[in-house]
Amino acid sequence: MKAMNLPPTFWDYAKRLNTDYEVVKVLTLLSQYGLEALLESIKQALSIGAYCYEALRTILERRQFSSTPAKPISDPVESKQVDLNAYDLMLAGGVPIERRH
Repeated sequence: MKAMNLPPTFWDYAKRLNTDYEVVKVLTLLSQYGLEALLESIKQALSIGAYCYEALRTILERRQFSSTPAKPISDPVESKQVDLNAYDLMLAGGVPIERRH
């Protein structure tokens, strides 16, 4: 496989994978995302000690979909004030007004 002439970063990571099958799956990521993106994800995976195909795939997918939306959400969200008097009374050891007889 080293005949592929990939950078040492790739081969250092590939040596840490559990099986040759995982190396082949990483090579499929190379064909999908390109060498630059794969090497960047390998560096991120190495920095957190993640040595598996799934880690690289997750990093690559997260980068692909981490862009900001075309139109940011700018509508204000309205929420109603909640009356917490009954809850405060329970915390103080009392019984909420609704339950008194």
